[in-house]
Amino acid sequence: MKKNKILTYVAAFVVTVLTFTLIQGYFPFFMRSWIFLGILTVLISLLYPKIYLGKSIIWLLLYSVVLTFNILSGDAVFDLSFTLTEITYYFIPTTLFLIYLRNNDVKNARTIAIVSILIIIITSIFTFKNAIDNPGIVRIVFGAQVMGDYTYVIEQYRKGIASYGMPHAFPFIVPPFIYVLKNKNFSFKLRIFALLMVMIGGLMVFYAESTGALVVLLFSIIMSLIITESSLKKNIIRLVLLGVVALLFLNTQTLISVLDFFGAESETMTYYGKIEDAMTMLETGKSVGQIATRQELHNMSLTAFLNHPFLGTNNGSDIGGHAYFLDRAGLLGLVGFIPLFFFFYYQIKTTYKNLSNSIRMYYLIGVASCIILGFQKDMSGFEYWLYLFFLLPALCMLVNRKIQIS
Repeated sequence: MKKNKILTYVAAFVVTVLTFTLIQGYFPFFMRSWIFLGILTVLISLLYPKIYLGKSIIWLLLYSVVLTFNILSGDAVFDLSFTLTEITYYFIPTTLFLIYLRNNDVKNARTIAIVSILIIIITSIFTFKNAIDNPGIVRIVFGAQVMGDYTYVIEQYRKGIASYGMPHAFPFIVPPFIYVLKNKNFSFKLRIFALLMVMIGGLMVFYAESTGALVVLLFSIIMSLIITESSLKKNIIRLVLLGVVALLFLNTQTLISVLDFFGAESETMTYYGKIEDAMTMLETGKSVGQIATRQELHNMSLTAFLNHPFLGTNNGSDIGGHAYFLDRAGLLGLVGFIPLFFFFYYQIKTTYKNLSNSIRMYYLIGVASCIILGFQKDMSGFEYWLYLFFLLPALCMLVNRKIQIS
């Protein structure tokens, strides 16, 4: 069997057991993600050792070195288990995409993409079906997981409830589906599938009752609908002009009226409290409630970075733990954040350069969705990086290939 087939079968298996909660519910052994992440990492390293020569992977290795020094210095946050998990979360999706990209292996990239999409569809259906009768179930399960109540977590996973990461990461992959929906060169069936995919995943995000995920989803959809296949410069001008128009017509009272309408429609959901807080903030100019709490958490991480700009703090209580990128800056300082930044930069740049002009803007919207979420949420799950570094670019690559064929 060819090594690309071996890699694809193993990768598809790992993606399935780590992101399909229904399987984890009936076979809890698969919740031990480090075992399967480790196996796939070793396999990639043995089959494709040259992948370590890529710029993004070199910077990821430097980031790993920084984390290793943190472990040796007795860091209270980055212990061995946490570090290995974080690195493999980055390493596996990025190397998988780079391998398929460099070998022009669209067929095997499509296999893993299809597996991931099927998991999203099935999990989304089970999630919003259960969430109708049990509002906030995704957040409740996540809370139980944080508290170590795995008996309850397994019970809910057997019902197909999504992990906390899936609804938050779904907005990253929406732009390619919107592109297919808008482009008349695709078949009617494919465009209908793209529409259904956005609707089904959107329902999952909505019933997850995460305001951050919902806002990012709306950003992803609206931006994807606004932009065209024109150049980057023309799209930026278009967005600036639309932004100016929006500022002219949207005032405080209009925003309050809009929020009041949605608040009335979501009184039994988690959104209601945050809508009330937002309305109070617009009326008084002061942050209150959950919004104020989030700002305090973000400020903690920013303060930790400003107080320890080079090496960061080794005390987990110094950071808020609710803004992924700010948390990393506060914990690691410039010494750790710079390698992480360049890992992101070169991976995104490599992907961008290998996409056609028509799909590039949609890819950047997916990336922007991740960045926005990363400044308001802790993104510690596998789905975030699987969708950003593999599924989003893979979908863009598949869409690009479909256009070329047609």
